[in-house]
Amino acid sequence: MQLDEKLEISELNRVYGALLTPHQCEMLRLYYDCDISLNELSDMYGISRQAVRDALLRGVRALKEFEDKLALIRLRRQRRSTVTLITRLIKEGRCEQAVEELGALYEEEE
Repeated sequence: MQLDEKLEISELNRVYGALLTPHQCEMLRLYYDCDISLNELSDMYGISRQAVRDALLRGVRALKEFEDKLALIRLRRQRRSTVTLITRLIKEGRCEQAVEELGALYEEEE
């Protein structure tokens, strides 16, 4: 699994983990954030390695569905990008453009 994918799932779990069962959330945290192996999780939870894998897959699927429907992470990234642009415009002395971008950002919130 690529590092980017692990980081994405970790972020999804931080944002939407409370919508999962505590068991799923914790298992995902241990696997993706703490690098605990499937075998170690199997021993910790007293279930088969396959059951751990299935639980992780279900949890990841659920997290991705939450993001597809709620888009909290996507919206946060868009806002961060817009704020970076506004900051750059102000530093360059392009204040009118910055005000326009700020207005557009404000309208998105409504």
